[in-house]
Amino acid sequence: MTITFERPIGASSDVAEIEYVAALHQTCGPELRRDGSIYADDIMHFLSSRYGIRVTTKEVRETIIRGLGGGDSEDECIDLTEVLAILMIPEILKAANDKYNVSQSNVLREKSREDFKTGWQYKDHLRRVKLAKARQPDPKIIERVLYMILKDSTGDTAPKILDKELLKKIFAAYGERDLVENDDLLDEMMLAATDGKEGVFLDNHTFARALTHDIQKYDVKTETDITTHYFDVFRTVYSTKKKKTGLLSLSSLGAGPDAWADEEANGRNSGIDSGEDIRAVEREFTAASIDYTADTYRSKSFVVILWTTGVCTYIAYLEGISNFGRIDCEYRKSQFGCKIANGIIQWTAIMLQLSIFGFIFIVGGSLGNSIYYTGRAWITLGFISIAMFTIVPFIVDVDTPFFNTAKKEDEENKFLYHISIILGCILMSIQGFHFIRLSIPKKFLHERERLARFLTPGLAKTESQIKLAAGFKVNRIIRNADEIHQALGSEQEPSNVSATSYGKALLNYTRACDKYEVAGGFFWTWKRMISGSLFTEEGIWLSSRLLAGNCSQIIVCMLILAGGVNILRLETEAFDGQSDEAGSFSDLEPEEW
Repeated sequence: MTITFERPIGASSDVAEIEYVAALHQTCGPELRRDGSIYADDIMHFLSSRYGIRVTTKEVRETIIRGLGGGDSEDECIDLTEVLAILMIPEILKAANDKYNVSQSNVLREKSREDFKTGWQYKDHLRRVKLAKARQPDPKIIERVLYMILKDSTGDTAPKILDKELLKKIFAAYGERDLVENDDLLDEMMLAATDGKEGVFLDNHTFARALTHDIQKYDVKTETDITTHYFDVFRTVYSTKKKKTGLLSLSSLGAGPDAWADEEANGRNSGIDSGEDIRAVEREFTAASIDYTADTYRSKSFVVILWTTGVCTYIAYLEGISNFGRIDCEYRKSQFGCKIANGIIQWTAIMLQLSIFGFIFIVGGSLGNSIYYTGRAWITLGFISIAMFTIVPFIVDVDTPFFNTAKKEDEENKFLYHISIILGCILMSIQGFHFIRLSIPKKFLHERERLARFLTPGLAKTESQIKLAAGFKVNRIIRNADEIHQALGSEQEPSNVSATSYGKALLNYTRACDKYEVAGGFFWTWKRMISGSLFTEEGIWLSSRLLAGNCSQIIVCMLILAGGVNILRLETEAFDGQSDEAGSFSDLEPEEW
């Protein structure tokens, strides 16, 4: 039976998703804060656990909280409105650039075939343009928002000369009394919107410039880059500590489709501008190659195959030694107690086998699979570890109390021996692929962008899908919000409620809360997986734990099926043998019985 469910759509679902995003970032309390607030401790824990960035709560307050939350006191936080404002930064830039050209460097314009050296580059450019257009907000959204602001604050929509009095009227209309009395903030806003000029009208172009004045360094083109979030921010895959990779400029550095491979192959940050203010960001060790919570490794396929190989190798070579230490119960007085003791010994031995073998194989085999820069030495150690547990046991026969690689002749074990070595060869091939990737010179990759794209780690491709999904969802938030603001209200509504745009929007929001759509199910899921919309629009992240678990279920089902078929075959042969004996006996004469 197909499992489906109804999910809300429209503005109410957008609010729930913003609350969900805020809840995911809350880490410093025993319970979720229902107001959706995010404090400095939450951000510090997130940066450390996800990216290994070493930062203190004081540094978070003085940078992130002060810049996005409005202050740097200990009780300052980022609330839901500010979370939404952060998510809106790329969309505001895209809307402003599309119609008002406030920053040409942040615009992804469609180009002709003559602007590219190869056809692949041109096709990749068209791919990015197509994705960007699908996530482009309505360019008239800025015009409509300004229309509502002027109507709510001044009573008409005609452009007004922008001065401090007009700003005070606007803030007063929306109940922001503290901002009305903040002259320093008003002066800064005036400077950002007018560029220090007198007599500037608050029209669409001025409003667009005011909205984007302090976010110009955000590069919206990274939304379609196949890169990780860490790379988009720091333009490197390494720590930015000087003694390791040099100082990192925090300016917006452009990166082509080969940027990731360039950084990996070159082994250092190539985007340094010593003339700008810089701050080294230190990363701490997080065991990224085995971090199955944060999924911070290069290849998910490698992780799934590694665990599958571990299971097959254990069953093939180690399962039989669980009899180690068993007690012979034949001459014991207490048969029951002896069997209980044997059970405890057997399961303890299995636990020790799985713990020791699993730790050495999984940790050793994972070396070099980190998404962050890993030296070739670690990849070599991972390669050797896999070979020691899959290739060597297949070639060398060793019989000890702790492990036994002596081969058995039955078909089931032969099958497992070959599966183990085949999967081991696949794992070593992936490790060798990573090793070659790090060995290719930067110049060679720079001239072959198609090869550079092919060498991009799997996690970078997965995170790029999350960026596309974020752009899709925030664009949908804008559309839904615009709909409830533009919808006509009822004639029976009191004039004091519907006179303002936000009053009408609140009423329309209440009416739109009961809209749902059917989602989920087998065909719904697979259809979106094949088209890619499950990842680039729904934003689903399939963790390696989920993939490995499902893969294990499939393997177990296949083993159960194979075992059942084998048992049926053996029983059938035994039954046929008994039938033949019975037939021979019935042929005898009575006197021969």
